[in-house]
Amino acid sequence: MKRKPTADTRGEILAVAEKCFGATGFGGTSINEVAAATRYTKPVLYYHFGSKAGLFNALLEQAHDECFAIVVAATGKSERLDEQLVNILAGLFDFLRDRKDLTRLAFATAFAAPKEVPRALQQDERRKRYFQFMQKLVTAGLKRGELNPAI
Repeated sequence: MKRKPTADTRGEILAVAEKCFGATGFGGTSINEVAAATRYTKPVLYYHFGSKAGLFNALLEQAHDECFAIVVAATGKSERLDEQLVNILAGLFDFLRDRKDLTRLAFATAFAAPKEVPRALQQDERRKRYFQFMQKLVTAGLKRGELNPAI
């Protein structure tokens, strides 16, 4: 079995899990499958993520964090709201194109029946972060007169 620093191990497991879950979903992927694909033992996976649901949740958290970083970086390219929004969409479309497995998982999870995904998914704080960030952008655009609130 491989031995690497913890951050490398965790990242490698997440990269492989993205492919596994992306191919067969949460219910169709076993922890044995992920372990075999990573060539780490199951105890290593459990050490880093606690459970299959923990691994899946970590993968979705990574997706949220990567997308949020794209959004923040995109807004720094312009002071104008319209250009910021275009930059955000362009960055997110690039992410969607480049990370199809992760995108499929995120959409499947968002629209899944309650029993199709782990109960313990904890994405509310990340969703609030997006909402609050976008709310600040729009509020700033309103203050600068870039939006017409009457329309």
